[in-house]
Amino acid sequence: MRATLVGLLALALPSCADEPRRIDIELSDTEDLTVIPVEHVSHGDRIVFALPRNVLGFSIVSFGHEYETGVGVYRVVSPSGIRFVDDYRVGRHPALILSHRIVSAAAVPQTDAFGTMDIEPGDWHAVFGGSMDRAELWIRRTEDGRFHGGTVDVDAYVAPDILDNQDSYVASVVEATFPWAGLALGEVRYLSLPAVYTIMDPTEFEEALAVTSGESRPVLNVLFVALLDEPNPNGTIGGKTPRVPAYPYSGTPASGIAVTLWGSHDDDIHKFRHEMGHFMGLFHTTEYHAVADPLFDTPECNNAVIGNTPLECPDADNLMFPSPIGQKLTESQKQVIQASSTYRGLLSTPSNVLADHPTASDTGRFFSPSADQWWYPWCPRSAPHIARTLALDSETAARAVSIAIDQSLPVAVRERALQVVVYSGRADVRAILGELATAGDVPKNIQLRAQLELWKISKRRL
Repeated sequence: MRATLVGLLALALPSCADEPRRIDIELSDTEDLTVIPVEHVSHGDRIVFALPRNVLGFSIVSFGHEYETGVGVYRVVSPSGIRFVDDYRVGRHPALILSHRIVSAAAVPQTDAFGTMDIEPGDWHAVFGGSMDRAELWIRRTEDGRFHGGTVDVDAYVAPDILDNQDSYVASVVEATFPWAGLALGEVRYLSLPAVYTIMDPTEFEEALAVTSGESRPVLNVLFVALLDEPNPNGTIGGKTPRVPAYPYSGTPASGIAVTLWGSHDDDIHKFRHEMGHFMGLFHTTEYHAVADPLFDTPECNNAVIGNTPLECPDADNLMFPSPIGQKLTESQKQVIQASSTYRGLLSTPSNVLADHPTASDTGRFFSPSADQWWYPWCPRSAPHIARTLALDSETAARAVSIAIDQSLPVAVRERALQVVVYSGRADVRAILGELATAGDVPKNIQLRAQLELWKISKRRL
């Protein structure tokens, strides 16, 4: 599996104009994602736009009018002068990922090379290159600048006669792919893909993506096919993504991914997630020629190992390894996904976050459309803020305690419930923790966690 990186070297260095054009930014208080059109853009043009606080990420999409000529974002510079994109490249990654035909996108963040992936408020600058005529600026925000979950809408285009009972099989693959990286499955449409695309070559791939259709909303178009017919020295191609990142509106050569159906449920889910990672901005952790991704918290493999014994690579268990066998994602990889433009996000944590017990099958799911249940998988740094905003009453506190001691639930779910109690600021926190720390029917890990939190309180560390 691989992403197609066209890298059109014909793109020249833009000659920057004296004064950049300022793009006015007006973000709605009720929308998580804002799309701002930038008209009449050409090679070498510069823009400047002021981002407010609490932005999770943004993308700059450039559109061209000549198929044989590339378009792209040459440079993106933060208010403090950090070049997140330079010479059409992201961080240390050498691929010209931002120079493609017809449509190309640059996303921030895609690298943690500068010590932070937080979006700095203030004036950001961008420089365009190539035979382009317009652009779009996509900005994702929340009320507090933290990720609160979201849903991915999927349009599944299925070629005919690949597998027996393939309609129900494809539906089971799509549904089992989520929850993933904090995102749940949203609306799904199942559509027919013409038989000519059952075996798909590179030209047909972009051709099929260009005729996808739908409302003007972020959507992941997935082309389910029998075979991707193109040379690959590293084996069979299981999936394909046109850009890194790609474009979440329908109707362009960058508007989706392709996944081959092998009939192995786990393998097909794995390929789906891998290509979705590319679509949202993730590179391979290490390419077969030993080029590493621009994230420093992902392991990388040296050329001798990946070329001869790839399964011995330290990143072989990562979802974005080029021959993926694992499901692991690092924190930086998750942050790239959660800053992307491909999902419908939440502006804040729902007030009914503990409305019902989560079940084992709900673990990690932000929203279950069938049961209307919310569950937020907090990271430690955001737990205090979220729990305190809940203003727990006695009934909710009791529910959190019951979740913490329910041994039928996964450990991560029980510990999150305990976090709600610990960080809520309730006057009876010590009494609740004391009960959890000494009760005989409480799981050992919850007892130890409660004892640790009591010790912190005693040392005034809360």
